[in-house]
Amino acid sequence: MATSQSDSFSNDSEIPDLSGRVAIVTGGASGIGKATCHALAKSNAKHIFILSRNENSGMAAMEDIRSKTPNPQITFISCDLSSFASIQRAANTFNLISPRLDLLFCNAAVCLVPQGLTQDGYEIHFGINHLGHALLIKLLMPTLLKTVPKWPHDVRIMVLSTCRWNWAPEGGIIIDDLQTTQPQLTSKERYGQSKLANILYARELARRYRTIKIIPLHPGIVDTDIMCRLQKKYLRAVYRKLGHELLTPEEGARNSMWAATAPRKEVLSGIYYDPIGVAGKGPKASMDRDLAVELWEWTEKELNKFCG
Repeated sequence: MATSQSDSFSNDSEIPDLSGRVAIVTGGASGIGKATCHALAKSNAKHIFILSRNENSGMAAMEDIRSKTPNPQITFISCDLSSFASIQRAANTFNLISPRLDLLFCNAAVCLVPQGLTQDGYEIHFGINHLGHALLIKLLMPTLLKTVPKWPHDVRIMVLSTCRWNWAPEGGIIIDDLQTTQPQLTSKERYGQSKLANILYARELARRYRTIKIIPLHPGIVDTDIMCRLQKKYLRAVYRKLGHELLTPEEGARNSMWAATAPRKEVLSGIYYDPIGVAGKGPKASMDRDLAVELWEWTEKELNKFCG
């Protein structure tokens, strides 16, 4: 089942023309998200939407992309993934502008932040990294499904996870107390369970929506703002001992762009991909169908309290 692509996959030369396709990138104002938006613009995507909570950063990202790419159609929409109300406004705004959606990059995340809750009362890593994106997908699903028969290309959702799913606590996800700060867990464990949830949810989504390709993936170890200073220092030291450097955001975007644009026969829905296009790996817990169904049902119950 495993598939592999060369690490030489290039955002400049191997992405097909994307004329006519509409894309959303969460966290598109910086890091991997911004690099993804730039790659989409260079490939002639019809319309790119940056969803980010920071308008100043979003506007700066658009200005930078426009300075490097001729006449991209790119729009900023304010979206705070820690707020269900903000996510709903963002989805409504998008649907007023565009009747179609071909590519959805669930890219934004928080990592190793202090104990806290989202505006709706969920553990902050889990609320932003998993629940926020799950609500966005739910609200955009009618548009995604409507787009499927209108285009010969696949409609795809890229869900960015990480190799740090191995930080998840024993049992994978402690579902019973996700509406607390989970003080009994370390920040690594809280982050790890949210990233494991990304994979589990993407796989269950793929089982339930067969006409859309849902692709969980790992971008690689990338030097972005999401890393805390201590983690960057540690990882740089480890990688240099091995003769490597942390990936740039542009390099980190390659697996996302591969997943979004590779020929349909090369990309399997619901399969986790390491860089670049290496399928069949991932955590043992992410293959736990019972946990995936439990997470799905809990997620639907929580989201339906807001938008049911």
